[in-house]
Amino acid sequence: MPMYRGWFVVLQFAELLATPD
Repeated sequence: MPMYRGWFVVLQFAELLATPD
């Protein structure tokens, strides 16, 4: 499994948490 795949998921998750609800 490519390493960048995991990093992309981490970035997406961080953005989700950073998004004001």
